Amino acid sequence: MTGYRHFQGGILKLKQVTRHCQRDIEQYIIAVSADAVPTGILTAVRMLMQFQYLVQLPRTDEEDIKHISDTLAEFHANKDMIITAGVRRGKGNRVINNWWIPKLELMQSIVTSIHNSGVIGQWSADVTEHAHITEVKDPARSSNNNNYDPQICRHLYCTEKCRQFELATGLLDHEESTGKCEDSDPDDEDPDVNDADELPIGVTWSHPITDYFEISRLLQHQELGSVPLPLCSFVIKHTALHLAYDPSIRKITVDEAANKFALPDLRPAIADFLQQEATYGHGHVHVIGGPRRAGPTAILPFNKIEIWVKIRVQERDLYDAHIVRPAQTLNCAPPNDPWTLGRYDTVIVETGASHMWPSSGLSGVISVWICDK
Repeated sequence: MTGYRHFQGGILKLKQVTRHCQRDIEQYIIAVSADAVPTGILTAVRMLMQFQYLVQLPRTDEEDIKHISDTLAEFHANKDMIITAGVRRGKGNRVINNWWIPKLELMQSIVTSIHNSGVIGQWSADVTEHAHITEVKDPARSSNNNNYDPQICRHLYCTEKCRQFELATGLLDHEESTGKCEDSDPDDEDPDVNDADELPIGVTWSHPITDYFEISRLLQHQELGSVPLPLCSFVIKHTALHLAYDPSIRKITVDEAANKFALPDLRPAIADFLQQEATYGHGHVHVIGGPRRAGPTAILPFNKIEIWVKIRVQERDLYDAHIVRPAQTLNCAPPNDPWTLGRYDTVIVETGASHMWPSSGLSGVISVWICDK
């Protein structure tokens, strides 16, 4: 499933934990710890996670800084519960009864640092850490594990020579192709051609982000009949949704889908949806969950449906609406062995027309499982 990692051996024995691994743990550590540990421990873990999220904000104001300080203070107020329960352990599974951790001491100066120097995201060490991989670790793997320094330097020297050769031949090919086009009529040139396609070899761009907002906008302005319907890319408020052109399951009856995905109220839910669409119009915000008005034998205007088990979701940046964030994939899988209840990604859906995410927070929203029909 997208976005979730299974730690088969647990997380207590992890070594050299990267930030990516920490994010995997943070995705569900609170959920799996609920009712399994004392409230004080759960509060301390949650406040520590909240603190880590807040200090990564790309923009901060006085209210955000106060929230950061209050979160850190609440963590310190509850951290002793972890030692009292004996869950802070070191080598030999021995209990550690102190908090002599340099990073915890460093947290005390973060608020002051933000006041003096701005957000801490600008001091990220990702670039230098990545350089250590490309300039040291990768060349070392190509060595014979003896006399690392001269072999690493020789590897970097040869790599640089190859890069310069590719750049030189790329520039030469570019000049020759440009010379052949000098006699061509300028009016024959396509104004829509992107100059980036003519970049010489060795000059590369980062992987582009597919903008489903723009794709949806272009599709909606196409002439009727020029694109297949229904559209697979569409925008709802601040969220863009994209489905594959071909569904995962073609032409399955409603009752078969209800049995396959363990959704006994699928037929009543579809009937209620169609009734609300006919009554209130397309812009109506539908209620998710609750009692169904239609019965289990409700008559539908169709008998078969198509099902997508994967959907791409894209949002704009919270602090700059012009920045489009990378799309994320949401999956749903029907019940099967050993997952007797199925496996579904969870999302937060806005159900109140009077609320607007994210300014309204979690008011007017509901957590649901993804199941695309």
